[in-house]
Amino acid sequence: MAKKAKFVVGVDLEKDRLVKFRNEKNKKNYDNVSIFQMDGQNLAFADGLFDMVTCIEAMEHVPNEIELLKEIWRVLKSKGIVAISVPNKWYLFETHGANLGNLKISNRIPFISWLPTCLHSRVA
Repeated sequence: MAKKAKFVVGVDLEKDRLVKFRNEKNKKNYDNVSIFQMDGQNLAFADGLFDMVTCIEAMEHVPNEIELLKEIWRVLKSKGIVAISVPNKWYLFETHGANLGNLKISNRIPFISWLPTCLHSRVA
């Protein structure tokens, strides 16, 4: 996006992800990219600021999806574009990894995503 847009804003709550993001930004010399640590359910931006808002593989991590969507609509211009992607629960492999007691598996575990939400949220 940074190659095509006048300015790009990246938001994440997790500090580690922001460090990686900043490193990539600096490596590629994207002066038009700003990065902020903030909660997507409470964005510190003016109403109608953005032409486009993306929410990529994040919605499943917030406590209240409705509040996140309200914030996205609030900061989006009236004829703006929203692009949202979320994991497919019926995809064969869990992509978030799993924590099974002392056994921690980082990625691609079959069928865990098919568990009922109460079980899935404990292990994935």
